[in-house]
Amino acid sequence: MTLGLLSWTGGVWDDSTGTFWIPLGGGHTDYGGNEPYRIQLGADQPAWSMVRNPTGAVGNTGITRDGREATGLYFDGRLRAVHSYNNQTFVPGLGPVISRLAGCYYTATVSPANARAYRIDDAGEAHLLCDYAAANEGSALISSSDGACAFDPTRGARGTLWSLGHGTSRLIQIDIAAGTATARGDKANYLASCDAMHYIPGMDVLAGINRGALKIWQLYRDNYSAVAPALTGNFSAGLEIANLAGFGSCWVPELRMLCLYENSSNRTQISTLTPTRGATDPWVRGMLEVSPANTVTPPAVSSNGGLFGRFGYSSSLRGFYLVPGTTQMPYFFATE
Repeated sequence: MTLGLLSWTGGVWDDSTGTFWIPLGGGHTDYGGNEPYRIQLGADQPAWSMVRNPTGAVGNTGITRDGREATGLYFDGRLRAVHSYNNQTFVPGLGPVISRLAGCYYTATVSPANARAYRIDDAGEAHLLCDYAAANEGSALISSSDGACAFDPTRGARGTLWSLGHGTSRLIQIDIAAGTATARGDKANYLASCDAMHYIPGMDVLAGINRGALKIWQLYRDNYSAVAPALTGNFSAGLEIANLAGFGSCWVPELRMLCLYENSSNRTQISTLTPTRGATDPWVRGMLEVSPANTVTPPAVSSNGGLFGRFGYSSSLRGFYLVPGTTQMPYFFATE
């Protein structure tokens, strides 16, 4: 499991059960296992569990170095191990959802990525949610690596999944109930590598973050163009925002701010981005810092693995979770 999680692998949070999922790991030349993992962080004694065995393991033997990278699948039809980045989120009532398969498959990089969304059931099996190759309007509009997605509960009978590829891409809107997708806005280089995206209720916008920059899609305007509001103030001095290691980020409704973490130093500080008024008005950088009585300091995050959803906020637990890696303990920052 260590190799799978340290290879640009993302996770999702189920707030209703206090469960953190790694829905799909591995990828490229790092690790071929496609097994999901989960841990209930609200339990008295949280423990990792492997939801099902990986392809090629006990009861399902076969060759995983099979040259079928372009399909995104293994010989048994299961999803191929892939660097998942921020291409997954949790949809209430549905489970973990993967918005697109970035192209860094085990054992090779394939471009373009597969423009397909999948849901993961409670047994860890993947089910096709939407094939949006047609909406994607050609391979040039989606990239092989990185990318991000966000769940929007306000559009569609069961909500909308917004998906964005790395670099020059279209914004894709997936209607979860209908299983259909629509390309929105113009082809543009909205964000560079290691981006993250969050739907912000009340403001009805998508917030995209990359290397300390902020882009806002004003969904209520229905033109899907992105604007870059001015930023004031300062992040934590420990926040790593200038390299390719994907930082963790989340929207905290109780605090009404975006929170970011991937600190090589000052590891008891969480950086924040707070809107002042509307989406395009200045946003303020800041930070949260633990009590001086705190005696626990998380380890530095691997520079070759990033966080990608392994840092987030739980409304039910009233605090932030941090999963640096499977050889390390999960950590928790309480807000109360």
